Amino acid sequence: MRIGILTGGGDAPGLNAAIRGVGRRALAHGDTVIGVKNGWAGLIGDGDFMELDRRLFSGILQLGGTVLGSSRTNPMKREGGREEVLRNLGRAELDALVAIGCLLRGETAHYDIIVNEVTRGIGEVNLATGVPIGFGVITCETLEQAIDRAGLRLGNKGFEAALAAVELAALKRTLQ
Repeated sequence: MRIGILTGGGDAPGLNAAIRGVGRRALAHGDTVIGVKNGWAGLIGDGDFMELDRRLFSGILQLGGTVLGSSRTNPMKREGGREEVLRNLGRAELDALVAIGCLLRGETAHYDIIVNEVTRGIGEVNLATGVPIGFGVITCETLEQAIDRAGLRLGNKGFEAALAAVELAALKRTLQ
């Protein structure tokens, strides 16, 4: 299978760990891992992809941010963006996509709006493309909670989302 990974929103601790976990597990199962560069921006225009191999995953845990790059791009708000995403997902021949990110409530009132828009946007892409998307975007009240949910005490939510996307892709193939 061809598994895509993208990191959306701003840089956050734990993104590289999630990329590494998803990528190493997929490679161990014989899958091809495709990185979508610069988040959702990598799925518009001509698309921006790179094949990820075991060498890329070595030594990224201590790096800040995300080796894939990130953006706050919402392709559904761009004229023709939906069609560009559809075209690029088809060109990349992805069987599943894993969207990883983190939203912290902080002290601003726009958190609820962003959470709703991110959820709606990922759902729209999933419905429009039929490509299973693992929703690995964690929503947290504090940085400590985010770190716990990104792989310490409460499991790795990005990795769990990847497993769900891969399982759905495998089921879809079986049913076709």
